[in-house]
Amino acid sequence: MVFFDLNVGGEEIRTVIKDKQIHPVSRQIIHIDFQELHAGKEIQIDVPLQFEGEAPGTKQGGHLEVMLRHLTCHSLPKNIKDDIIVDISGMQLHDVITVGDLDLGDMTTKVAHDLAVVSVHVPRAHKASDEGEEGEESAEGEADATE
Repeated sequence: MVFFDLNVGGEEIRTVIKDKQIHPVSRQIIHIDFQELHAGKEIQIDVPLQFEGEAPGTKQGGHLEVMLRHLTCHSLPKNIKDDIIVDISGMQLHDVITVGDLDLGDMTTKVAHDLAVVSVHVPRAHKASDEGEEGEESAEGEADATE
């Protein structure tokens, strides 16, 4: 988290960026909104999620799907993390990491703790081909049984 000390009328004000607008073509900043910080007063802020590691389930044909890229948290300014680390290195097929699994430190969130952050699932194409192969085997088995 980057803090900015702004000089407004000779007074130093400690702030964080609350929102920014970026030009879609030139990518230059058009506008920035700052939020003033007060010692001992919680603020609400979006903290980015940082995904680390490689999910073994992707090597087994799984697809890693990220559902959240940031999490809205509440915290005192001194406890705000730069990012929230999401370790995906142990994720196998059908595994899901939820908001409740994240280490928020001294921050809190009002987001449902069972909300999925990232999952490893079998793509539909693989599911359909697996079902097709099973269907062929069972059809052959039925033919053998009738003979």
